[in-house]
This record gives sequence, C-alpha cells and structure tokens, in this order.
Amino acid sequence: MQEKSTIKQNILSFLEFKGITPYRFYKNTGITRGVLEQNNGMSEQNTTRFLAYYPEVNPAWLLTGSGDMLLSDEKTYKVRSDEDVGMVAESEAIYNSRVKELEKENARLRLELDNARIDIINLQRDIIDILDKDTDSHSRKEAG
Repeated sequence: MQEKSTIKQNILSFLEFKGITPYRFYKNTGITRGVLEQNNGMSEQNTTRFLAYYPEVNPAWLLTGSGDMLLSDEKTYKVRSDEDVGMVAESEAIYNSRVKELEKENARLRLELDNARIDIINLQRDIIDILDKDTDSHSRKEAG
C-alpha cells in the first residue's frame, strides 16, 4: 500500500504545529477537501496553493523534509500581513458600500410600499362611494 507523500506528511506536520484544522486548511487554500488523507502524491497546483497561502513555510523542507520548517525571513511575514490587511480593508469597503446601497434600496421600497397602501385605501374609498351611489339609486327606483 502506498504511503502519503513527503509533501503531504510535511503539510500535516505544519498544520499540527500551527494548530490549523483540516477544515480551515482546505477553506483557506482552496485545495479540494480530503486531498491530504489520500495515500498518493500531491499535485504541483496544490503544492503551489499551499505555499502561496503559507509563505512562511520553507519550500525545501516541504519538498524534502530537510532544513527548518519555517523561513526566518521576516519580510515573508510582513508581506503576508500587509496583503491580508489590504484584502480585509478592501473587503470591508466593498461590504460597507453594498450595505449603503441596500439601505437606500430598502428606504425606496418602504416609500413605494407606503404609497401603494395609500393608493389601495383611496381605491377602497372610491369603491365604497360607487356602491353607496348604486345602492341609493336602486333604493329610489324601488320607492318610486
């Protein structure tokens, strides 16, 4: 029976070291759920996704198991942090903009609903007036 590849074993070691759940790992990286549990190799695309999301991992260690698990270059962490902050700020701005749009639309729809209610009340009054006139007219004919 084939064993897990060195890359998968090392990814699992890294996740355990960082306290990252498999669910979070798959969600963060976009790698198909269950890939790490399969007893086969790791695709180049999935390896690239892993390294792109976790740039602090030493690629030589990931591929061979030799050397340190983590890179010591602080720029790696800083770049990652700056990118994350920028992405969060951009996402928040988009979210806030969308909330404002929806609030405006909600206000417009409430006004439209209020106007429709007024129109319905006026139409009901018109119907009542017509029925009253028709009833009066009918009563006069019977009396006359």
